[in-house]
Amino acid sequence: DIKEMIHILSYVLIILTLLNIHTLASLPSNIRFEQGVMQIDRYRVPYVYKYQEETLSTNNLFLFLHGARYSKETWIKSDILQTLIKKNDSVIALDLPKDMKKNLKEFLKTFLDKLDIKEKPILVSPSFSGQFSLPFIMYYQNLLKGFIPIAPTFTAKFTIEKFKEINIPTFIIYGEDDIHLGKISYNKLQYIP
Repeated sequence: DIKEMIHILSYVLIILTLLNIHTLASLPSNIRFEQGVMQIDRYRVPYVYKYQEETLSTNNLFLFLHGARYSKETWIKSDILQTLIKKNDSVIALDLPKDMKKNLKEFLKTFLDKLDIKEKPILVSPSFSGQFSLPFIMYYQNLLKGFIPIAPTFTAKFTIEKFKEINIPTFIIYGEDDIHLGKISYNKLQYIP
């Protein structure tokens, strides 16, 4: 639906703007996050979240993954989560296991199942987290409202035909100077309808 995609794009623009801001003094960070820890297989998965008490049909739930050198704290320190909360959206950010090699597609499904949330999230997946998000989307895209890949890894593991089967609103992000991972991931992601 075009209106939904435009709505998601407006949030992407907020995220992009915040990624380019070095100081966010005008955005107070006094929002407190709930914290949790979930056991998935042998992995202890810490996460933070903030749900809006009153959810309107125009509000979204964002699920933030992270890159290899980062963590859920990166999204908090950048004030991106706080900005979305101030726009009356809900957010979840989790720490991914760095050494997980098996059952990658099941990891996010298990996480969402254990959270027992009713709303479908918009998945934000930069770089390293592609090894979790892409297998998940290939099998469980019906559990998502949207997808924001930011130069994710793991695109080479899937055929162009598999990307053509993705049928959720998607906004692809990569840096114009990113001639390696950004271009490689875009070469496959561009086939998402």
